[in-house]
Amino acid sequence: MEAYEPQSVGVVQRHGDEMDKARLRGQTILIVQNELDSAIPLQDRIVDDGGRVLTAYSLVRALQLAERNALSGAVIDLGMNGADQIVELLKIRNVPYILDSAPSERNPESSSELHSTASPAP
Repeated sequence: MEAYEPQSVGVVQRHGDEMDKARLRGQTILIVQNELDSAIPLQDRIVDDGGRVLTAYSLVRALQLAERNALSGAVIDLGMNGADQIVELLKIRNVPYILDSAPSERNPESSSELHSTASPAP
Protein backbone atom coordinates (compact mmCIF):
# COMPACT_ATOMS: atom_id res chain seq x y z
CA MET A 1 0.00 0.00 0.00
CA GLU A 2 1.37 3.45 -0.94
CA ALA A 3 2.06 5.98 1.77
CA TYR A 4 -0.21 9.00 1.98
CA GLU A 5 1.56 12.19 0.87
CA PRO A 6 -0.47 15.43 0.80
CA GLN A 7 0.44 17.77 -2.04
CA SER A 8 1.45 21.35 -1.30
CA VAL A 9 -1.39 22.86 -3.31
CA GLY A 10 -4.05 20.81 -1.56
CA VAL A 11 -6.18 19.97 -4.61
CA VAL A 12 -4.89 16.42 -5.15
CA GLN A 13 -3.68 13.92 -2.59
CA ARG A 14 -1.76 10.82 -3.71
CA HIS A 15 -3.11 7.42 -2.75
CA GLY A 16 -2.53 5.53 -5.99
CA ASP A 17 -3.05 6.21 -9.67
CA GLU A 18 -6.51 4.66 -10.08
CA MET A 19 -7.86 6.23 -6.90
CA ASP A 20 -6.56 9.66 -7.96
CA LYS A 21 -8.21 9.41 -11.35
CA ALA A 22 -11.48 8.36 -9.77
CA ARG A 23 -11.24 11.20 -7.24
CA LEU A 24 -11.08 13.95 -9.89
CA ARG A 25 -13.12 12.33 -12.67
CA GLY A 26 -15.99 14.66 -13.50
CA GLN A 27 -14.49 17.51 -11.45
CA THR A 28 -13.91 20.92 -13.05
CA ILE A 29 -11.25 23.06 -11.42
CA LEU A 30 -10.68 26.74 -12.19
CA ILE A 31 -7.06 27.88 -11.95
CA VAL A 32 -6.50 31.64 -11.79
CA GLN A 33 -2.83 32.59 -12.11
CA ASN A 34 -0.80 35.65 -13.02
CA GLU A 35 1.91 33.63 -14.72
CA LEU A 36 1.59 30.83 -17.27
CA ASP A 37 4.55 28.93 -15.81
CA SER A 38 2.89 28.77 -12.39
CA ALA A 39 -0.28 27.14 -13.71
CA ILE A 40 1.16 24.45 -15.98
CA PRO A 41 2.31 21.92 -13.34
CA LEU A 42 -1.01 22.11 -11.50
CA GLN A 43 -2.98 21.87 -14.76
CA ASP A 44 -1.02 18.79 -15.78
CA ARG A 45 -1.54 17.13 -12.42
CA ILE A 46 -5.30 17.70 -12.37
CA VAL A 47 -5.70 16.45 -15.95
CA ASP A 48 -3.48 13.43 -15.26
CA ASP A 49 -5.71 12.62 -12.30
CA GLY A 50 -8.89 12.72 -14.39
CA GLY A 51 -10.10 16.29 -13.83
CA ARG A 52 -11.02 19.07 -16.23
CA VAL A 53 -9.12 22.37 -15.95
CA LEU A 54 -10.22 25.87 -16.85
CA THR A 55 -7.41 28.42 -16.67
CA ALA A 56 -7.57 32.21 -16.53
CA TYR A 57 -4.68 34.66 -16.60
CA SER A 58 -6.83 37.78 -16.20
CA LEU A 59 -9.60 38.97 -13.91
CA VAL A 60 -12.11 39.33 -16.76
CA ARG A 61 -11.50 35.78 -18.00
CA ALA A 62 -11.62 34.33 -14.48
CA LEU A 63 -14.99 35.96 -13.80
CA GLN A 64 -16.36 34.75 -17.15
CA LEU A 65 -15.27 31.17 -16.49
CA ALA A 66 -16.60 31.21 -12.92
CA GLU A 67 -19.98 32.55 -14.05
CA ARG A 68 -20.42 30.23 -17.05
CA ASN A 69 -19.25 26.88 -15.66
CA ALA A 70 -20.25 24.45 -12.93
CA LEU A 71 -17.05 24.41 -10.89
CA SER A 72 -15.98 21.76 -8.39
CA GLY A 73 -13.22 23.96 -6.97
CA ALA A 74 -10.73 26.70 -7.73
CA VAL A 75 -7.14 27.69 -7.07
CA ILE A 76 -6.68 31.47 -6.95
CA ASP A 77 -3.32 33.25 -7.09
CA LEU A 78 -3.30 35.92 -4.39
CA GLY A 79 -1.04 37.97 -6.65
CA MET A 80 -3.82 38.24 -9.25
CA ASN A 81 -5.19 41.75 -9.46
CA GLY A 82 -8.85 41.49 -8.41
CA ALA A 83 -8.54 38.12 -6.66
CA ASP A 84 -11.05 39.34 -4.05
CA GLN A 85 -13.73 39.74 -6.75
CA ILE A 86 -13.19 36.17 -7.92
CA VAL A 87 -13.34 34.90 -4.33
CA GLU A 88 -16.65 36.72 -3.73
CA LEU A 89 -18.19 35.13 -6.82
CA LEU A 90 -16.96 31.67 -5.73
CA LYS A 91 -18.49 32.19 -2.28
CA ILE A 92 -21.84 33.17 -3.82
CA ARG A 93 -21.75 30.05 -6.00
CA ASN A 94 -20.66 27.83 -3.06
CA VAL A 95 -17.44 26.76 -4.80
CA PRO A 96 -14.59 25.67 -2.50
CA TYR A 97 -11.33 27.41 -3.31
CA ILE A 98 -7.66 27.56 -2.42
CA LEU A 99 -5.87 30.88 -2.10
CA ASP A 100 -2.34 30.31 -3.34
CA SER A 101 0.71 32.48 -2.97
CA ALA A 102 3.10 30.97 -5.48
CA PRO A 103 6.81 31.64 -5.08
CA SER A 104 8.22 34.42 -7.23
CA GLU A 105 11.40 36.45 -7.45
CA ARG A 106 9.85 39.04 -5.11
CA ASN A 107 8.41 36.47 -2.69
CA PRO A 108 10.48 33.25 -2.54
CA GLU A 109 8.13 31.68 0.03
CA SER A 110 4.76 30.31 -0.91
CA SER A 111 1.68 29.25 0.97
CA SER A 112 -1.74 27.83 0.23
CA GLU A 113 -4.95 28.14 2.20
CA LEU A 114 -8.06 26.02 1.62
CA HIS A 115 -11.50 27.64 1.91
CA SER A 116 -14.59 25.47 1.91
CA THR A 117 -18.03 26.92 1.39
CA ALA A 118 -19.75 23.89 2.94
CA SER A 119 -21.17 24.07 6.44
CA PRO A 120 -19.28 22.00 9.01
CA ALA A 121 -20.85 18.69 9.98
CA PRO A 122 -22.57 18.66 13.40
